[in-house]
Amino acid sequence: MTPEAIKDKYEPRILAVLTRIAETLREAGYAVDDPIDLSCDQYWWSLLVHGDNEENGIDISFKICESDQYDGEEGGVNFSLDIVEFGGRVLGGLCPYNYTPHCWVDRNDEEAVEERFAIFEQADPADIVPILERV
Repeated sequence: MTPEAIKDKYEPRILAVLTRIAETLREAGYAVDDPIDLSCDQYWWSLLVHGDNEENGIDISFKICESDQYDGEEGGVNFSLDIVEFGGRVLGGLCPYNYTPHCWVDRNDEEAVEERFAIFEQADPADIVPILERV
């Protein structure tokens, strides 16, 4: 599959994952924007969790990571969810098998790509609440 085909297939599900996160955080008392598309050089969606002021918000981003762009390996793909405080401090996230030889799956192996994405759909968005409580 081309990166564009992966984007077309998974974008609705990515937005659903981010929407579940936003709803969970709203239930926990956080002010959260709806997900927006920030795609440019890579496919990337984000939602903003508002802090006490404009300088202490948190960005939760979901990216389709292409191995060609990240480490030069051809034809691999992974997904990443990053939780980053304004100013750049990384609070948490999920990138399955990152920093291992299993980081990338062949983007033409639709079953492997699906298995990798399913990790995000199976994750509990409530696990993000304690991360934000420490900020």
